[in-house]
Parts: sequence; structure tokens; C-alpha cells
Amino acid sequence: MNKDAPALNTTNTIELPKAGAIGSLLIFVSCDQMNVARQSEKWRLIDSMDLLEVKGNGTSTIKSYHATLARALAWYDQRVFTPDVVREYAANTQFARILINFGERLYDRRHGLNASKWDSLELKIKNTLSSTSWDSTKLAYTCYALMKRGDGDFGYGHFRTETYKEYTTVASTWEYTDLPTDAKLRRLILQLVANTTNGVDVTNPTNYATQIKYFVKGRETEMFNIMASEMQVFNTLENEAEILSHITHEYHDADYGLRSGVGYPLGWAGVVVGKNSGAGSTIPTIGDETNSTLKPRAYQADHPWSFLVKGMGPESTIIFRHDRYPDLGDMLDLAASDVKPATFDIYAKNASGVNRVCIDRLFLQEGKV
Repeated sequence: MNKDAPALNTTNTIELPKAGAIGSLLIFVSCDQMNVARQSEKWRLIDSMDLLEVKGNGTSTIKSYHATLARALAWYDQRVFTPDVVREYAANTQFARILINFGERLYDRRHGLNASKWDSLELKIKNTLSSTSWDSTKLAYTCYALMKRGDGDFGYGHFRTETYKEYTTVASTWEYTDLPTDAKLRRLILQLVANTTNGVDVTNPTNYATQIKYFVKGRETEMFNIMASEMQVFNTLENEAEILSHITHEYHDADYGLRSGVGYPLGWAGVVVGKNSGAGSTIPTIGDETNSTLKPRAYQADHPWSFLVKGMGPESTIIFRHDRYPDLGDMLDLAASDVKPATFDIYAKNASGVNRVCIDRLFLQEGKV
């Protein structure tokens, strides 16, 4: 366990264990939210945790992505969101729990990070929290390293996960991406971050990837030719689970957007939560949105509401998996002559979205740059 008391809008470094085998990191973040956050687009703690990065020997990137991507990756690993406390009533404390797996999932017995093979391991956390929305004296981090029993390493390597490319979309334009030509690719994740007005998505995030073409061997062999909105359906069926997210004690200003973590909501359920002895008289409603943000229409002082959202696309992501077999025998060998270079091309219908192409690769050697 390592504790830190960071400041707002800073990058903090936490030293990780130098011996033993690390399976996962679990990071607890807490901070008090101020009333003015009711109009903030980034109203959840994780929305302003812009970078989580694990570096080995100071230069080798092992993990590197936004906290919202970490939340999505944890869902794909565990089939459940981390139990964050996302609430907004007066100056309540929010809690974000961020899981980083070096293996396939929590308590993976085969894969993990052999800390003894590295001269140094560091976790960097960059936050862009604003003092107008968050209490500068209440931000705290606690990081737990989940270690494998015994002195031996995992023996099957670890997964390096990073945002390989991030760009802003241009309307009616293709973006072409050549993937690396080393290691084996376990999965490719695309996160679609919508441009917003008053925190409400201008368009459904899938409109930033209205056509995707995924090739191997220099665009000679096509593996996927699909829309992001259609891939969400395939993902839901393959993952055998719908996304379920919660917002507790929501108290946002009317017509300002709330990001729930569900890329495409299929349904909502809520209840008014009484914060005093009186009964609520206002019936709260939300706009019929089909994107990653919800728009409250009404609320009553001291009677905020709590609700569940279910749907598709954790944190507005889609996933292309190469890890369907238990022995990972279907991973894509990026160095193979019949694969390299693999390419990932995206056509955007709408402009001003941010697309993040995240890759997750298996590395067998430890301590190497």
C-alpha cells in the first residue's frame, strides 16, 4: 500500500514494489465536490484523471491511458464496473476505484509483472481537477499492489496496454493507422469521446467511427469492415453482458449533461432520495438521449435522485478481441510475415470527436526497454 496527498492539476509519482510479482494495482481516489460542479462536463472524478502510466526503468511504457479507459478495460476483464461512489449533493465526497491488471484479469495466475526484473517501477497519475469544482484540500490517492504468493514470477509475461494513437476527428474523413510490428496483440480497444455542449454529447459517439476497416498484411487481408454502432452489438453478445452503471444522488442543473459510463443507454431506472424529513413534490425526468450523456430536466432541493443506466459500450468503447481461446492461441502476432503491418482505418461522419486507439500486447521479457 502506498498513500499520497496530491494537489489539484498535478502529476504524482508512486513507487511500486521492487521485488515480487505484481498481478494488479488497485487505486483508490477520493475528493470532495463543490456545488459549482453541477454545471461541469467533468463531474466524475475519473473524467479529470487524464493519465495513468506505469513506467519501467524510467523509459519503458507498461501502461498508459486515461482513467475512463482504465474503467472500460476493467469492465472487459471483470465484466463489472469498479464500485465507484458517484454522487453530487452539496459537497459530498466522491470515490473512484481504478483497477490496472498486468494479466488477463484480477488474480490471474499465469500473467503478471515480475518486479524483481526491473530496476525501478513507477506509477504516474495526472489529474486536471479544477479548484472551481473540487476541494483542493480533500484529494487523496491510495494505491494497493496485489502480489502473487511465493518468490517466483508468473512465467507467462505481462500485458502492456497503451493509448497508441489519439486524434480529433474531421468530418467525412478517413484516419489511417499502422499498428506496431512487434509482440502479440491481445485486443484493440477504440474509445470514442464526444464533443459536448453543456456537458451533453453533440452526437452519438459512434458517429466518430461510422466505418472501420481492420486489415493485416498492409491492407491486403480484411478482418473487419464494420460500423462502431454495429460492433457494440457484437461486443454485447460476445461479452455475454450488458453494461450496468449507477449514478448516486444526482443533483445536476437542468439540461446539463451527466456522463454515466454507458456509451449507448438502453434503459434507465431511478428513485428520489430524500435528504430531509419532507416528502418530495417534484417528479424528476431526464431527456431521451441515445448517447453517453444523460440530460436531467428537473429536480428538487434536498431531494436528489439515484438511478441505474444499462446499455452497451463501457465508457464509449468498442473492442476487437484476439483472446477468445483459453490459451490465448488466437492472439495476433504483429511480427508475423502474414500479418505485418496490421492497419486500423476509421471513417468519421462527424467532426470534433476524440478517438483513442488503445492496444494491449503480450510481452514475455521483463526489464527490457
